[in-house]
This record gives sequence, structure tokens and C-alpha cells, in this order.
Amino acid sequence: MLTPTHMFFAVALAYILKLPRIPALIGGLVLDLDLIFSLTGLGFPFVHRGIMHTAVFVIVISAITYPVFKKKYHSCSFVLGAFSHLSLDIITGGVLLLYPLGTFFVYNLVSYDNLFANVGICLLSTAVFLLYYSRPNFAETKNQRIIMFAAVVFLSLLISYIGAFIPYTI
Repeated sequence: MLTPTHMFFAVALAYILKLPRIPALIGGLVLDLDLIFSLTGLGFPFVHRGIMHTAVFVIVISAITYPVFKKKYHSCSFVLGAFSHLSLDIITGGVLLLYPLGTFFVYNLVSYDNLFANVGICLLSTAVFLLYYSRPNFAETKNQRIIMFAAVVFLSLLISYIGAFIPYTI
């Protein structure tokens, strides 16, 4: 997905789970810093969707950033943002989630630049923001938040699936 989609989706999930939004935003963006590797010509695993798009990287960077955030729930929010990024990339071409084990996780549902999928997920995320902003007590219990989280993830997959039939790209 495109950068704004990663940003909106990570922050929407943080809203739902009542986690800090800035660490989720950072977590949702930091993985694409590997685009810099493309300029170096180092080759695999130092390529886009290489080593930085793995669970190992997310765990290592979380351990490094934990002292920076100083609060457990800030680190959880960062991890949520990073894994939301990975989940969106799995459906748009795949990632080596368990590298160095070599398993390539791909669902290749839709192109990363599909207009319908990107705009749809951003609009879904905006609806979450508006819902939580207009109704601060919405989904107060843990079970309600889990159901809302699952619903948003499901709807984002559904939007991506529909987007696969609408081949317009950005």
C-alpha cells in the first residue's frame, strides 16, 4: 500500500485499541525506510521488502525503541503500527515475514498502488477517527474493542478484494 494508507490504518487501529497514536504512526512508517537500500545497490536482503519487512526486525527495533518510549503501551503501539504495515504489504505482493527462515508470505490480493484499495482503507480509517472522536465512549470494553478491531481488519481485506476487480492505479 501507499504511505498514507499505512499511516491511516496504523492510527485507526491504535484508536480502536486505545493506544497512543504517534508511536503507531511511526511504526507504520519506519519499515519503508528500506527504500533507501534501493539506492545503495547492496542487494538482498537490503532491498525494499527485505530485512526491514520481517517480524525479527520489528522485534529488534521494538527492543531498541522501548527505552525511548519509556512506557510499555507506547512500545505496544509501535509494534501494532509495524505489524499493520506488514499485514497490508502481505496482501499487496508479500513479505519475508519469518526471515531468515526463508518463508515468503504473500496473499497478493491487490496491487500496492490500487486506487480503490488505498482510498477505501483511508476512508475506512477516517470513519474510525470520526466515530471515536464523536463518541468518546464508543467500544469501551475490551471485548467491544476486539470486535471493532476485527471488523476494521475484515473490512480492509474486503475493500482490497473488491479493489482487485477495479484495476485503477495511482
